[in-house]
Amino acid sequence: MMELVGIAGADQIMARVGLRGTIHSDDQGLVSQLSNYEKLRRVATMAGTVLLTQTWECIQGLPITIKWTRGHPERRQKDHTHWSMEDWGSHFAHQFADPRVNKPTTEQTISHTL
Repeated sequence: MMELVGIAGADQIMARVGLRGTIHSDDQGLVSQLSNYEKLRRVATMAGTVLLTQTWECIQGLPITIKWTRGHPERRQKDHTHWSMEDWGSHFAHQFADPRVNKPTTEQTISHTL
């Protein structure tokens, strides 16, 4: 559900400020659902369907695409100097979503070189 909320938020922001581009997600099933409205209608009983439908409707006719990106680069490539921009995006998104890391009392500094 967090993936869906992230995608819905990103597409709303992009649409409202007139940005074009690609939203990356490592949730392959969600990306597949958002690429096929008929498939989305068939799963209309699942939780989050209203948000899924609104997200799909928002991206129609806009210069916004949603693309699956392989997640968790730290599991595939220990040397972060070989990570792509998508890898870094996935890494930071997971760090941000992790309640063990993202506590209000925790201060974390992340540095990297691209």
